[in-house]
Amino acid sequence: MERYKRFLEWTRTLAVFVAVFIAELVLKGLENYAMPLWATTLALGITAIISLHVAEAGLVRLVEAAPFLRRLIFAHQWIEGLWFDEVVGENHFALVTISTVEGELRVCGEQFDEHGAITATWESCAAVLEGSTLRTIYRSPQFYNGPPTETSGMSTYVFTGRPGHAPDFYSGSFVDAAEGGRRCQIRGARIKEQALIRQLMNRESRRAELVELARTHLNSPKELPVKHLSAKV
Repeated sequence: MERYKRFLEWTRTLAVFVAVFIAELVLKGLENYAMPLWATTLALGITAIISLHVAEAGLVRLVEAAPFLRRLIFAHQWIEGLWFDEVVGENHFALVTISTVEGELRVCGEQFDEHGAITATWESCAAVLEGSTLRTIYRSPQFYNGPPTETSGMSTYVFTGRPGHAPDFYSGSFVDAAEGGRRCQIRGARIKEQALIRQLMNRESRRAELVELARTHLNSPKELPVKHLSAKV
């Protein structure tokens, strides 16, 4: 996140220049009118404040709407995307989505059993990326063993990959209050195949793809290949 924080600082600096430029244009326009000094000062102040916020928000929204810009900014810290996640030693796996929303990292996911049935969802309340380590605090509705209940927990992801490139794998753990504080080990791999991502985003084809991923890769030490598509795209 260091690169992104520097980008935000640069964005604020650029927004200041934009605000000053617009205020200068307004000042020149007001020269043609006989206005009291206080009115001119007030008009310039309001213009500068509005311009500053609009310019900063616009630049941030532009980056959030353009994945290639975020990838360029984050460089080797770019962890956004869809990940296949498995709980080591257990028949549970998940699809994890990492994104940037209003300048903050957000982690959310859906957990499934080996039959592709959803057992829980979760979403981060806070997420901090330090170097290659992501730490989150999350809340999670639970759907098994009775009526839905909500719990919370903490998770840690340590990302790895080729030096100088965006990471493709992670390992880590989570501590879920519903499990009595028991620490569970996890590992994940980035899903790059766009055709598979489309299949997983499609509710009609998702379950078959999840079952295939679980059958082929659950608790397997092998690297996660993602070219097994069961249907033509």
